Amino acid sequence: MAILIDGQNKTIILSELFTFDARAIYRACVDWSVLSNNMKYILPMISGGHFGIASSVYSDDIYVLQHNYKLQPYGYPENTQIDIIGTITTSDNSSRAVYPTVGYPVQFVFTVSTNGTLAIVSTGSGLSPEQNNQIMNIIATKRDTNNIRALL
Repeated sequence: MAILIDGQNKTIILSELFTFDARAIYRACVDWSVLSNNMKYILPMISGGHFGIASSVYSDDIYVLQHNYKLQPYGYPENTQIDIIGTITTSDNSSRAVYPTVGYPVQFVFTVSTNGTLAIVSTGSGLSPEQNNQIMNIIATKRDTNNIRALL
């Protein structure tokens, strides 16, 4: 039951795991919403992004909680931290989470992910192939370490 949607109470219940991928939460919402008895509820999340910028370069994915849906922990012990990997926001800039009905409050850590990809067109840049490779290595290193952590 790691991710369960409660349409009546507008909550996305998280349990058992200590790390969740934003895309997995979104997919659970979509899977839940297409079940015939759940079509009466509004879709909890929408997704945007992954737009083409250049050849093989895409924008980041962003997941938006809408219609007052919130993340809600369930059954966690005291002093628990739950990591959410990926960009999740709300449509109204409100809090992304509510207190649990069972268990203790948790600390959510939201890691805003980015692919940090930069496109460099080296044609006519005046750079040598070695210089271009050095720049591409710097960008690759920066991309791998370019995660911003935010606390709820």
